Amino acid sequence: EALLSELNKVRRNKLSKKVKQSSFQSDLPPPPDEFAPIDLEVKEKPKVSPLEYQEKDIIRTLIKFGSTEIIITVDDSLAKEEQEKLAVNVAEYIVHEIEKDGLSFSIPLMQRIYSLFKSSVENEEEISELSLVSNDDKEISGFVIESLMDKYSLSVNWVEKHNILTIQEEEVLDRSIHKGICSWRLNKVQAMIEERQTKLKDKPEEYEKILIEMNRLLEAKKALGNELGRIILS
Repeated sequence: EALLSELNKVRRNKLSKKVKQSSFQSDLPPPPDEFAPIDLEVKEKPKVSPLEYQEKDIIRTLIKFGSTEIIITVDDSLAKEEQEKLAVNVAEYIVHEIEKDGLSFSIPLMQRIYSLFKSSVENEEEISELSLVSNDDKEISGFVIESLMDKYSLSVNWVEKHNILTIQEEEVLDRSIHKGICSWRLNKVQAMIEERQTKLKDKPEEYEKILIEMNRLLEAKKALGNELGRIILS
């Protein structure tokens, strides 16, 4: 209730600002036609890279489902009857996967939010949604509110207003998280390959060292591609 109250307060503030702006503008006389600005330029929306989209998606998943419990397979290379299942929450799983590979987020805001979850996992604590919404960092609280509004209002409205039976995100959460992290890793590896290719041109004297690094990265790229294919087909 406290969280929904906080979200509603944010909505009211936004609406109040819009009303004030609207009433202020309506009191102004319209400019003469001869002075009316004509803007023929079509402004393109800034393009979002796949890496940026994936990073935001991972953080949104942490915010919306961080405390949700999922069942994971400890070693899926074993036969099904030998596989061990483990119950963990989403935050624990994501932090483990990211720290295992020593990855970091290229978007500073996403890294700051991730650091909060990483710290909570390391201290065996859970982050409450309310504490994220009321975070002193306005960028963090703004992104969290945007993510939670989608969780609490959009999905409910679609089901209630349009009477549509949808597959709940929780039902496929473990697979979608694994796929999301694999896709992010793949893009990270591709970026590292491109960096090595540029480095190879700039520093030919380090040819052998760079080539060894590139071969390792290409192997990782192939393995991640195979893993993604397996997830999609399963």
